[in-house]
Amino acid sequence: MITCRRAAELISGELDTVLPLHQRAGLAFHAVVCGACRQFRWQLGVVNETVEEFFATAWAGDPDAILPAETKDHLRAVIAAHLEENS
Repeated sequence: MITCRRAAELISGELDTVLPLHQRAGLAFHAVVCGACRQFRWQLGVVNETVEEFFATAWAGDPDAILPAETKDHLRAVIAAHLEENS
């Protein structure tokens, strides 16, 4: 069984990509027995939807207001490095 830390990584990862079958299965099994991770998954989904809605409505007519790809890549790298340091 996967740990809550690993489940959190997978929950976050599934926002960006489709997880491989074995990871989806492990996460699904973990979520059956872990209410905290189910709650985290729900909360992260709400945050993600809220941010997407904010960007879609706040800057619908201004394509320069959206973060450039380089900035997004940099933020992802910083977050990944932080996760590696704390795992």
